[in-house]
Amino acid sequence: MEESQENIHDLKEHYVSMGVENDEPNNEEMQKGDKLENLKYADGKERDEIDEIEAQEKLNGADKISPFGTNNTKVFKRKLANMSSIQKASLATRTATRVFADPEQQDEVLLKAFHEWRSSNWGSTGGKTEEKAQILASDSKEDFEANIKSKNLSELQEMMMKLGFTPSFDRNRIISVLKQEYLKRG
Repeated sequence: MEESQENIHDLKEHYVSMGVENDEPNNEEMQKGDKLENLKYADGKERDEIDEIEAQEKLNGADKISPFGTNNTKVFKRKLANMSSIQKASLATRTATRVFADPEQQDEVLLKAFHEWRSSNWGSTGGKTEEKAQILASDSKEDFEANIKSKNLSELQEMMMKLGFTPSFDRNRIISVLKQEYLKRG
């Protein structure tokens, strides 16, 4: 009887110690690549580039900030394609856009409103924010003015296009718009 109890005790210690060894995390697996890139979805759906952009925007809160639910044109076009006419009318009303009975006209108007919203709210539009911040980067207002006044017309027009404006051929007008944008950025 004592012998069987000792054997049971030895077996118990062996299995408990073996279980503890196997429960420890495998550091090699944990250190492989980015955890977000290796993430697998349990629902079995295939994810494409647009799904990844949409997930990233949800993490950043862009779906809450934007009245269109996104800041990315590709994502918005997909959402628009999947919306019913009632949902499109609701979005048009929410974004102060005209409501049309024709779905094609409604899509055009909503897409135009989306682009207008993005051009005036570029601080929260994701991808090109860093590039635009670099264009407007300067130590002081005077340095910024001196910098833009030293540029030729084509360089100023390029800056305007990167900021989302339609460039003109009036150098003074471009300089005044760039100054206003510099002051707006805070």
